[in-house]
This record gives sequence, structure tokens and C-alpha cells, in this order.
Amino acid sequence: MTNDIDIIDEDTIIFTDTCSKWDFSKLGYCFFEHIPNGRVFKYQISTNKLELLIDELYFPNGLQILPDRKSILIGELWAARITQLYIEGPKKNERKIFADNLPGFSDNIRLSTHGTIYVAMAGVRQPTATSYLETIGNFPAIRKVFMQYSIQHGLVLEYDTNGTLIRTLQDPTGVVNRISHVADDGEFLYLGSYINDFIAKIPKKNIA
Repeated sequence: MTNDIDIIDEDTIIFTDTCSKWDFSKLGYCFFEHIPNGRVFKYQISTNKLELLIDELYFPNGLQILPDRKSILIGELWAARITQLYIEGPKKNERKIFADNLPGFSDNIRLSTHGTIYVAMAGVRQPTATSYLETIGNFPAIRKVFMQYSIQHGLVLEYDTNGTLIRTLQDPTGVVNRISHVADDGEFLYLGSYINDFIAKIPKKNIA
């Protein structure tokens, strides 16, 4: 279930495989099983070589190479965390938690034009409301109705490259919700969603 992709160089790409058990037509099965069967691969075009970089991930979707090109960030939606994997340098193949216990469930991860990292949140967790994803974890039949009760609240997280949360961008009205992608052109942020039928365009000067 190929999900997100990033480019190392003209000959090499990396991509997430969200679920090694099911294909996209069975996305719901993968989502609600809560099994760490996600992976990240590196593919070299000239040699047709596919290399497994990391496995045993919980629903990995978003993927982003950091500016120093030595490590990548992987959003694990089901674990509510972001994992950092070193792909070059003295720490190669080491993995660590970049950000944990996120206030929601991450989707795509992208760099900003000013050196920070945007994490689009496909859903939110709130301390004053029930988290159906966690409450129904042991009840497979009930998971099927989860999406009917998910909280409508737009959320984007912004981190520095060390994993420190700088700020959050929120829409508590839910007009812009279930955000799957953030693109930054320097002047505007463009917010995509896997459910909305529009792309939100927000002036960065209004949120600075």
C-alpha cells in the first residue's frame, strides 16, 4: 500500500508502504487491525534495486527527508508518533522517536520555507473528549463505525528539526479538517484534506 514518497537524488527514491498485508482497496482492514506491518523502502532506478529501510511500523504514511539528508521522518498514524530513521552518516540505521504522544493522528510531513517541519493531522485527540481509536482498540466490530464519531477539528503541528513543537495551527470550527497535506510556497500555506472537496489557502502573514 504505497503511500508517501520523497526523493533522495535523481536515481533514488524512498516511499512508505502503509500496510504489507492489504492493498488500498482494503484500507479499512489495515487501519483497524492496528498491527505494525508498515514499512519504508528505498528504490534505485538505475539498478532496479529495492531495499527495506525499516519495518514494524504502525500505519506509516507521511515521509520527509530532513535538510541535512542524513535522516528521514516517518509519521506513524496508529502510534500517534513520528519516528526518525538515519539513512546516512555515523548513526546510519539507527531509529528514534522524533515526536511522541501527538495530539492527533499524523498524515503527510513537509518542510516549510523557513526551515521548520509541518505535520498535517488527519484526526485529533482531545483530553476532554473520548478517543474512539483508543477506546475501541480491542473491539474490532465497533471500529467500523469510528469514522461517524471522529472529532471535526483542523490541526497542523509545526516542529523544529530537533523535534521541539513550535506551535499548532488550529481550526476548531472544523471547516478545514482531517488535514492530509501542507504545502508552503513562502507566502501561503495550502491545506489538503482526504475528505474535503477544496484546498484551503491561508496567508502566512496571518498566522505568523
